[in-house]
Amino acid sequence: MTAPISFQPVSRALHRAVDYALDTRRDDGAWESTADPRIFDTSIVTFALARCRPWGIDGTVTRARRWLAGAPAQGHSPAVAVTEAWLRDLALDAALPGSPPAAAFGDEYPARRLLVQILAVAAGTPGVAPEVLREAVAGATETSAGCDVKQWQRVVLAAGSLIADAERRLPPNPTLVEALVGEQWSDGSFCMMPAITAVGFLALSLADAGPTARQRALTYLSSTQFPDGTWRFVPNEVWDTALMVRSLCGLSLFDSRALEPAIGFLARSQGIDGGWGIRRGIEADNDTTAMALMALAGTRQGKGAWPAAESYINRQRSPQGMWSTWQSRDDRPSQDVTAHLVSALRAHGAAQSGTARAKRWLLAQHDGGGWKADWYTPRSYAVAEIGDAVGWSAPASRAALGQLLTEQLPDGGWLALPGESTSSPVATALAVSALVAAEPLGAPRALGRALEVILSTQNSLGTWPGTPFMYGPRPFLNHFQAHTHAFVTAALRDVLLRREAATPGERG
Repeated sequence: MTAPISFQPVSRALHRAVDYALDTRRDDGAWESTADPRIFDTSIVTFALARCRPWGIDGTVTRARRWLAGAPAQGHSPAVAVTEAWLRDLALDAALPGSPPAAAFGDEYPARRLLVQILAVAAGTPGVAPEVLREAVAGATETSAGCDVKQWQRVVLAAGSLIADAERRLPPNPTLVEALVGEQWSDGSFCMMPAITAVGFLALSLADAGPTARQRALTYLSSTQFPDGTWRFVPNEVWDTALMVRSLCGLSLFDSRALEPAIGFLARSQGIDGGWGIRRGIEADNDTTAMALMALAGTRQGKGAWPAAESYINRQRSPQGMWSTWQSRDDRPSQDVTAHLVSALRAHGAAQSGTARAKRWLLAQHDGGGWKADWYTPRSYAVAEIGDAVGWSAPASRAALGQLLTEQLPDGGWLALPGESTSSPVATALAVSALVAAEPLGAPRALGRALEVILSTQNSLGTWPGTPFMYGPRPFLNHFQAHTHAFVTAALRDVLLRREAATPGERG
């Protein structure tokens, strides 16, 4: 690999990044970073508390509203921007902010549309009658009949029915109350998600049902507010740990001090169904399962986990040979999830014939408009992950890399989102990883300029600034510092490891 690169600064930056990773891991060997605050979660909790006005929450609501008053809505999607603006208005005075923007999501995100309808009925806003909400819940329930339904969706469906009936002055349905209460976790939350917990609390309060469960949900919400007044999306400890292992393994300092405890944590986190969820206790999803398996590949723990994991993977595979985002086969197929499972199967020695249809589908997706990912916004993420799955010698991979090179900005970086004006360290790093993996297809000059962006944006802590680039729940975005750190560190590691492979005995 010949490139106008000074490797000593890359090595120094990598060393600082590994130190940061080691300093931020938990005692059990895992990583767990806190999501950045956003309007979505904080508005829903604030509205639920203000609408029900339980004793002692005035200070909690005041702190949240103080933060919301100055919070900008996410602007990457018109539907998200208008929805967050509406949610913020709803939370600031729990009055009537106008008709809900449920239609903004169209047919692509029915669960988000239903959530907006539920909040609108609970607030008494114009445009959604309780009868309409009841019909919407019934329709969603009928559509999901016979399919695996995620726990948070079951909470929303039960809560929506209870809220619709409460607003119609009907007595609460005991079966629905029992179903909702049965979904509550031991810590008082629903799925450890503040927004979903708030919806469950709102339903039980308006229906005047489940007093014990209601109080436990209130206690959870009160105890999980951050000092700045916000509530945050659920931490992704399993995903964070698997991603960190994938990104830093192969580095001697990381391997000697952090790899074994992290691998042990991941092995202990496997669910009884053979899969992994983003957090221990949360149901498995296909992408986290693939990520954990790639992290465990080649280890004793990975061999032990593989039989149950392989069974899980085969159960989740669609008849066409692909995989969807979650554990339900009725969900649409996902390019990045399918690519990850192809890579995971390969890493654990599965026969190539088992992934042939999935690879053909991925190649066809590129011809149909280019690769795209469901969970991270940078196009460089889709190229790096899918290119690795189908092979860098494939014409589609070459074309994807060539297109990616045309998108490099004058300063040497790449954007995390279309329409932004500033290079993103994480999007740039993912492009670097793709360039290095595709060697000799990569462009040395482009690689050198990209590394300058990465090196110049590393801060004194040894990590990098980040902006929201992970979907959750789609189409809203989240940012977890561990994700930014892992992807950028991986790019520096990839550069140095490739150099070592090209020039044995030489160290940058």
